[in-house]
Amino acid sequence: MRVCRARIQPAGYGQRLPCPLAVHPDTLNGMKMFLPFLTFFATAPIYAQTLFPTTGSYYEVVSVKLTWSNARSAAETRSYLGVPGRLAVVTSQAESDFIGFSLLGSGSFGDSYWLGGWQPNGAVVGATDGWEWIDGEAWSYTNWEEGEPNDFVGYGFDTENALEIYNSALSGTWNDLADGNSGLSEGYIVEYAPVPEPSAALLACFGLGVVALRRRVRCGPISFSA
Repeated sequence: MRVCRARIQPAGYGQRLPCPLAVHPDTLNGMKMFLPFLTFFATAPIYAQTLFPTTGSYYEVVSVKLTWSNARSAAETRSYLGVPGRLAVVTSQAESDFIGFSLLGSGSFGDSYWLGGWQPNGAVVGATDGWEWIDGEAWSYTNWEEGEPNDFVGYGFDTENALEIYNSALSGTWNDLADGNSGLSEGYIVEYAPVPEPSAALLACFGLGVVALRRRVRCGPISFSA
């Protein structure tokens, strides 16, 4: 979900109150003193975690301009429902569309946010080579914007080695951007991935181990005497 911004205009501010009660001018002046505080809280970023049922993960948009590396570190300090966060790892068209259209919406044309993809050796490989997900997931699905990735050299950087996603104005497609270029990224997407449940085989082995331990404790050590 995009960061919501709203402004609160207190009733009666700047005009006569439509009330039969007399209000002293000093009271109105006192109300005006609180207006900057009300405006601040009304315009502060509101972060919300949103579930995508297909992956079982919750996702969060954080609208803070950071480098990709700093965004990665910041995402890993966040948690939700006891699950640690990370930059989002996107492995399907449905997941990419969910982030681009449902989370980010239209916003401003060209707004983009960091994802958890990068080129560890971006300076020595081609624009399309060597991309990885930070969690080790296979790099198989991509959703590049037309003409991307292009490893554009500019803005003081000699390579583009980090992944970002556009909002729905550009159909939630992807772009490569230099890790250190915080000026062209509006923030980052945090994913709170579900913890995999233990497999049936693992649970069975654990159960057998507990039973064997209980029997050993119950019987106690066996000794022989002459």
